[in-house]
Amino acid sequence: MQREAARDNDVETAYVAVLDKKGNAVTDLKREEFSVKQDGAAREIVEVESETKTPLIIGVLMDVSGSTHSDTARREKMRTFTSFFSQVIQSSDEAIVAGFADRCSAVTGLTNDAVELRTGLQKIAEARPSGATALYDCLVSAAETLEKERGRRRVILAMSDFEDNTSRQSLQKTVLRMQETGTAVFPLVELTLPTDSRRARKQALEAANAIAKESGGAAYVFDKPQGLETALERIRIVLRNSYALKYRTSGAAKKGKSTALKIEVQRKHVRVVAAGGRVAEVR
Repeated sequence: MQREAARDNDVETAYVAVLDKKGNAVTDLKREEFSVKQDGAAREIVEVESETKTPLIIGVLMDVSGSTHSDTARREKMRTFTSFFSQVIQSSDEAIVAGFADRCSAVTGLTNDAVELRTGLQKIAEARPSGATALYDCLVSAAETLEKERGRRRVILAMSDFEDNTSRQSLQKTVLRMQETGTAVFPLVELTLPTDSRRARKQALEAANAIAKESGGAAYVFDKPQGLETALERIRIVLRNSYALKYRTSGAAKKGKSTALKIEVQRKHVRVVAAGGRVAEVR
């Protein structure tokens, strides 16, 4: 669930999707069917609308560090991302593709041109794996680039083993920067890549989940290309079938403090997805 400040000082917007048991989007919910609690206290819902009007801006970050040298399916994965873009990017949306090792390098500009995006993904497929993994630095750099595009819903998809080993940014500072820029992160964690140790893998998964939860995204793990395809389909459903809930915040939220937000739906056999995180500072 992604949150951002609305124009009123005491109103924030939370983006959520609601799915049925089969994973299909539920798109006919009314405002009275939602409830919002912040730190356990009920909050007034100002407005609920289907989130189809706000343009999307998506950053796709691909790990091309030395740890990916054994990846023999990268071309297939890039074709999966090409299909994802064709289904998600609409005329008012834009995306940018970047690869990262010990630094972050964009291979496209901000664009909705299918040819440019496909060419950028091809460059990633052909990149020679080398260097350390500065994942956190790349996340912050991408979020700050997307932040310049006002009036858009900002999302990052990051595909990596999530074993950062060279960033200047810490995990805590990275999470805070995602919140400050209003950027939701969807980690795509590759379990097939080699790991230094079980402990390193455990810490990587914890980092991916923390970044996702605190930014308003959701983390996915996969061990084969088909798993990536499934994850991207779930992300597509969430992004293209979201609700924007405007609600009045608590005093703690207005001071930029961490708050627990819980959104529920008064309908059986459905679930709210990508829910969690803290409120970014209201500016």
